[in-house]
Parts: sequence; structure tokens; C-alpha cells
Amino acid sequence: MAADFERLTEDAQSYVEAEVGFGSLAGTARGRVVDRADWVKANIASYRRLLRPLLQRLDERVTGPVALVSGKVAGAELGALLGWMSSRVLGQYDLLVLEEEDPHEQDLVYFVGPNILGIEKRHSFPPSSSGCGWPCTR
Repeated sequence: MAADFERLTEDAQSYVEAEVGFGSLAGTARGRVVDRADWVKANIASYRRLLRPLLQRLDERVTGPVALVSGKVAGAELGALLGWMSSRVLGQYDLLVLEEEDPHEQDLVYFVGPNILGIEKRHSFPPSSSGCGWPCTR
């Protein structure tokens, strides 16, 4: 499945580029098939990168037991939300790119393998290399 989605992600990029009339200067799109837990981890990493400046300012201003409790409550809420979403999302494009971070862990199209397989099974899509291309074109 991973090799299929790598190839199909590149194919989808060429379709998009043909439609919009220009191509990516960053190179070929990269797809990664993940399980639900890895999808959650990738989203947590994205949220950390995105919210880092805000969280640093909050750490400077909020201290004591309020900071400890509010951080744990917010973490539990985010964890519950991502856990629920992980069983429903088919994929996502993570565009957040920061120069100080590892470029191989950014700017990816994630495909949640178990969810895609579940949809294919539920709707009797053919289990072939070309059959799993439908999420790439959405």
C-alpha cells in the first residue's frame, strides 16, 4: 500500500498541476501511509510546531497550579479529539514547514491505511494497485 500511495501521490500532483497551470517549485509531493496512532503523532507534532511561539509566551505568563492543570486538561481534550478523528480521517496534507525541523518529517500527504482499507472493504472497491488511488484525487 505504501508504494502504491507514493506513486499515486505523484500522479495526483501532476493532475493538479495540469489543472491549475503551474507546478511546485518544492519538487514531487510525498505520500506516507500511516496507522491511526502515527496519524495522531504526526498531528501532535504539527500542533507543537504551529503553537510553539504561543505556548512559549503562555509559559512565561501562567505559572503555578493553574498552568499545570490547564496544560493537562488541554492535552487530554486534544488527545480525545485526535483519537476520535483518527478513526474517521482518510488522509491529510500537512503543509506546515519550518526550516529548523527535519524536512523529511514535514510537507507530507498522510494516508490513514486502516481507514482507507475499511472504506474499500465496506464499498467493495477492488483490491488492486490502481484501486487505491481514489483518496489521492480527493
